[in-house]
Amino acid sequence: MATFADGRIEAYVGPTELGAADDLEAVITDFVAGARSTLSVAVQELDSPAIAQALLDASWRGVRVEVFLEQDYLRSPLVGTGSLVHPDHPDPAVLVTGVGADDRSEAWYVVATVAATATQHPAPLRLTGLDPGRRYRLTEEMPRGPGGADLTGAWSAHGTESTGRVLAAAGVALPVLDPEEARVLRLVAVD
Repeated sequence: MATFADGRIEAYVGPTELGAADDLEAVITDFVAGARSTLSVAVQELDSPAIAQALLDASWRGVRVEVFLEQDYLRSPLVGTGSLVHPDHPDPAVLVTGVGADDRSEAWYVVATVAATATQHPAPLRLTGLDPGRRYRLTEEMPRGPGGADLTGAWSAHGTESTGRVLAAAGVALPVLDPEEARVLRLVAVD
């Protein structure tokens, strides 16, 4: 394991069968075993029987388990035909990946925190890859779990409309996010 950002970010590499330092599967199953109330998992695929069993075990102990596979939160043809975007965020604990339609009519972004954010209220998220002259409606597509410290209740940006120019320059205010929490955003052109 390696740590970054004064110990706020832990990075593991695996599998040990290929010479890596960490048993990544054990790290993940141990983390899942420690979940007490809510566990939201967003991954490209889930092909580990041990991790799948750990998620089932957590659910059977009463933990609310949500698993979002790539196909679940990127339910559109954009996955195969769109362009990837990686908006930068000033906080290293906030990771953002997106995919946008080539005609810039729609885009999806996954916003995830990998550790505690540097400040209680993260800096605005500047959404790149949109047409500056078009107007977009922002919606949050992933249901929120009962946890989370969103002090405003519903995300204040949900349902708002703004131009691609404003979304790229000023961005949208992120809600307060717990460590290891993810949100899925969808922007659809309305003009």
